[in-house]
Amino acid sequence: MNRRAIASPRRRPFAAVGCLLLVAASAALGQEPTPLFDAAKPAAGLKNVVTVSASGGQFKTVVEALASITNASTSNRYMVFVGPGRYSGRVVMKPYVDLVGSGQYVTTLSATGGSSPQAAAVVRTATSSQIRSLTISNTGEAPLAVGVHTAAGTIGDLRDVFVATRGGTAQTYGIYSDGVAVALDLVSVSVDGGSSASSAVHVAAGGAVIYRSWMLAIGATGQGLYKASPGGMLLLEHSYVSGPIGVNLAAQVAFKALASEINGKTIALRCAGCIGYTVATIVAATSAQSRGVECTLGTLEIQGGQVSASGATVFAAPGTQVRVANALLKGGPAGGGGTLRCAGVTDESFAFYPNACP
Repeated sequence: MNRRAIASPRRRPFAAVGCLLLVAASAALGQEPTPLFDAAKPAAGLKNVVTVSASGGQFKTVVEALASITNASTSNRYMVFVGPGRYSGRVVMKPYVDLVGSGQYVTTLSATGGSSPQAAAVVRTATSSQIRSLTISNTGEAPLAVGVHTAAGTIGDLRDVFVATRGGTAQTYGIYSDGVAVALDLVSVSVDGGSSASSAVHVAAGGAVIYRSWMLAIGATGQGLYKASPGGMLLLEHSYVSGPIGVNLAAQVAFKALASEINGKTIALRCAGCIGYTVATIVAATSAQSRGVECTLGTLEIQGGQVSASGATVFAAPGTQVRVANALLKGGPAGGGGTLRCAGVTDESFAFYPNACP
């Protein structure tokens, strides 16, 4: 290594699309997913450390540090280590280069919004690179505000990151993915603003693997997790999602939530084309006449956990199929005209329904 090692870098074994698809496929089949994050495995091929600091570093900005790297490769990886402070400017990651801060709320990358998801992003990701241990802040002041953008053909890989986005006059997104996939571990995302649309995590293309993370959308148009186009897989494990609509699967997608909590104001979980599973997951909608689970297209299976809403715990539209087993349904009746089957379900009074839906 051509500088003294600042810290022993830790990295996930998540450099290839095949790894994501293997994990996603096993989860979709009901198997326990392979852990994505191996804290004991250093980045293979790491040979160079570049430092950024307001004083004492090789560079004073992250943009300058990344521009200086021209020979990164599988066998010649770089780590850009960023010291405490706030650094302005739009950051475009490079393959085989990791960006590591001094900790959330200690190192902050900041920028204002723009006119497109790419132009509005504080950070744009690259395949075979990881962002970790820092805060990403977009203060808006433009039609679009985006914290992180995953470009087409790439995989966004974030760990131990806080993304705060606010003030987009039209649209506000924490993480906006046009890529193959986005992988999050120990990531917190908060969005506030957007007169027409806002999402903590917006998956425009591809899939997502979200583990031990927290997503919050504030405002009338807010959605915690939104899937906009067909294809890909969404895996949500040990995570929390909240917004006026918690999770909105607006296109055909394979979806699985395991040991998570999904909260919404009007609808907690909307499935409009998914083949989905929730396992040991709390799904709760809070407003009057709200729906805990709304399935308008596709199939959904709820195993264990709890669904609560005042309007309808589970709404299955005609032509859809929802199956519920060993779960607590709390609040309004299940219904909707579709195929709805329950087995071993209890209601809010803990009355037991062996083969009917309360």
